[in-house]
Amino acid sequence: MPMSKKVKKKNSKEFRDRFQKRFFTRSSTLALIIGVLVLVIAVCATFALKGREARLDENIAELNEDIKTIEGQNQELEDEKQDLETDSFKEKIAREVLGMIGKDEYLLQEREDSGEEGTTKKKSDTGKSSSTKKK
Repeated sequence: MPMSKKVKKKNSKEFRDRFQKRFFTRSSTLALIIGVLVLVIAVCATFALKGREARLDENIAELNEDIKTIEGQNQELEDEKQDLETDSFKEKIAREVLGMIGKDEYLLQEREDSGEEGTTKKKSDTGKSSSTKKK
């Protein structure tokens, strides 16, 4: 029996030597190192992409908020545009800004008592001219 142990030890040592020679050559060691480096680089790239993805998600959220704000402003401007196109608004602006009066209306102006008689001015304390309809 002691002989079989020697043979087993010898066989296992031979097997180990053959295994090391076959699988741990310079090229296989180099391939293993390159494989580990590629794996490390892939993991680092994955973490970098995750960080970039988080930043881009934040940017997307901010831009979506901006879009909602701008859409609200666009709606307000559209409503204002529709108001500007009405005849009643045009008439209001013609009366207040341009000082125009209607076809059957007269403009009454107060005379300023500054020593100059015969000159007339619009009433300036209200900023609006008073008008009455002709009967």
